[in-house]
Amino acid sequence: MADPQTAGDQARDALWQGIALTLVLVTLPAAALGVWVARSVAGPLSHLGAVARRFGEGDLNARSNIRSSDEIGKLSQQLDSTSDLRSDLIRERTEQRNSMAAVLEHMHDGIILTDGEGRIESMNPAALLLFGISTGSPEAVLGRS
Repeated sequence: MADPQTAGDQARDALWQGIALTLVLVTLPAAALGVWVARSVAGPLSHLGAVARRFGEGDLNARSNIRSSDEIGKLSQQLDSTSDLRSDLIRERTEQRNSMAAVLEHMHDGIILTDGEGRIESMNPAALLLFGISTGSPEAVLGRS
């Protein structure tokens, strides 16, 4: 009826070894899976943050180019779409400003642009000529009444 003490010790040791082996076989893959999931989410989010920062600093060519069907992909597409729209608007405004500047530059009538308080913001060459101001120093009148 009695078993030797060593048989009980061996059974206990075998049980602990089985538990330890099970923990290692479950913990390592779970940890690896956790790291992979964290990187697959954090990496694209970090990239989106960097692109948004560059875009905010004025780099109008910054694009994320993340193509996926999940929420991060949708956010990336929206950011890229917003970037495209902003770039188009800035390009359009620049073209309009350049076109207006070219028209004013070549007009024979004197044009003076003022702000809401009547201070001179700009004068075309014809206005400079009318007031006897050297075309090389129109800055002398800018900001004056």
